[in-house]
Formats: sequence, structure tokens, C-alpha cells
Amino acid sequence: MKFKPGDLVMLVSSLGDLLSDHPPALILSGGIGYSAAPADTNDKEPEEIYTILFSGELERKVSADWLDLVERAN
Repeated sequence: MKFKPGDLVMLVSSLGDLLSDHPPALILSGGIGYSAAPADTNDKEPEEIYTILFSGELERKVSADWLDLVERAN
């Protein structure tokens, strides 16, 4: 797994840029499955997904592609 519970991460745009105007998120858990992106899961391979705490809200099924460690972001 790319991240572990307790890691602070930044959100990443679809172009791969850090969304530095947003606060960091906290990784709560991770696993293998399908992200929350609106796509037909029959054609997708399972991927690393995470549950994060972001701006006081739980966000589930967040793809690892949408996250980057705070340490790497600095």
C-alpha cells in the first residue's frame, strides 16, 4: 500500500498538480477495490483505495492516484 493510516496527504488534480489551496487529508484506512469515480467497474482493474478525513468529512473509495504525501508535496 502506498499510504498507511495516520499519513497526511494532499489532493492531486486530474492533471497531476497538487491542490495546494486545499487543506491536507488524513488517511484512515486503505484497501484494494474500485474508486468512487463514475465509471463502469466491469472494465476496470481493482486499485488501491483509501478512506480519508478531509475538511471534517469522511471520503470513501479515494484512489491513490488522487493523493500524495505531505512530505513529498513540500
